[in-house]
Amino acid sequence: MRCLGTLPISPVGTGALAVDSPDWAEAEAASAQPPMCFFSAGMLADFIGAISKSNVNGALTYWNTSQPGQPSSYDANVRKMVQEWVDQKRQLVLGDITYSGLDATGKYVSMPIADPRVDKATALVRIDGVTYRFFLTQLKGGWFIEGVNTAAK
Repeated sequence: MRCLGTLPISPVGTGALAVDSPDWAEAEAASAQPPMCFFSAGMLADFIGAISKSNVNGALTYWNTSQPGQPSSYDANVRKMVQEWVDQKRQLVLGDITYSGLDATGKYVSMPIADPRVDKATALVRIDGVTYRFFLTQLKGGWFIEGVNTAAK
């Protein structure tokens, strides 16, 4: 499902940003009922909104930095990366989101968002021309970012 489309963010003067949505798609065709793409009205929009307001702490509320197995420096590294996006006024453009959940064999596979087993997603985000994969997970309380890396070609 293509959920968000592109979302170019560009500066307007010295204190504001313009956000366009030329190919936005909220949900599956003819659907105004849940399940819909909650990312645009929820977590990713709030995350990018916090970055656009230079609110690093606000942006980090959408990042799950307390995952088991992460090195002790993970929280500091995430904070440093998000702070750089703010300081450098990076342009974030959201792309495709792929939803996944466990199938009958216990393996994660792509699924439509309507499937109740969906608890993970991967969002492609271009940051100043470089494509990143944001790994998202559904936890109690909503969707959170688990990690990010550059998308392999």
